[in-house]
Amino acid sequence: MPDRLTVHWMFPDQLYLYGDRGNLMALRRLGALFDLDVVINRVTDVRQAAAADLTIFSSGDLDVIGSLTTRRDELADFVNRSRLSLVFGTTVALFGRTTKRVGHPDITGLGVVPADATERVLDHTGGQRPYGDDLWLQLADPAAEETRCAGVYIKPINVRLDAGVKPFATVLYGLDNSGELEAGGAGGAVLPNLVWTNLLGPALVRNPWLGLWLINRALGTAYEADERLRDAWELELAAKDGFEQFVTAKAKARGV
Repeated sequence: MPDRLTVHWMFPDQLYLYGDRGNLMALRRLGALFDLDVVINRVTDVRQAAAADLTIFSSGDLDVIGSLTTRRDELADFVNRSRLSLVFGTTVALFGRTTKRVGHPDITGLGVVPADATERVLDHTGGQRPYGDDLWLQLADPAAEETRCAGVYIKPINVRLDAGVKPFATVLYGLDNSGELEAGGAGGAVLPNLVWTNLLGPALVRNPWLGLWLINRALGTAYEADERLRDAWELELAAKDGFEQFVTAKAKARGV
């Protein structure tokens, strides 16, 4: 087994709107449980590309994401040197093809994710589906230690993936990628070298089994959640069960 996980923490002063710095802490905690040294590199300049096991982009403002596309070639080279990129929320616009904006120039992304997006306009009359809410997912990979994950979403864009792109998860409660289905649709996407999810919260703190799944995917390892590890997750597992009861009751009350 490897003894190190190298993580690039991308643009920490520009992205990370939703407290996602906790995801880095969660990875370090998981690493300690496996005697895995988690090395985190704070990256603000992509002119000097460096290899990593995992590169993390948190959810950012669309104006910020648009500004990052001015470094398209350097950023693409940087991302290509990582075994796996983890992309949260709106930042998928940086990796897709085109994001149509309202009152702003469209965003032309890296084209890594075969998808196009459209900015949503917040409707204060209640005429559109929720802008943000709880998010409850069933991971598409049945090999994950736990396949259900809890979080929240903030959804400024609707995303249309090309046919055949594997979803990260099925949405059990919350909006799907397209913003049309409140349950049963695709949530996020999985490519050979990229994972995109709308789970915010931060996701890896609330769902440490997701962090384990990412580590195994990035390193090609097969770490398992033994009894010792599941004991360490006692609080998170109990919270997951409570969350399931909560969103199930919400869905029933709303008729979803």
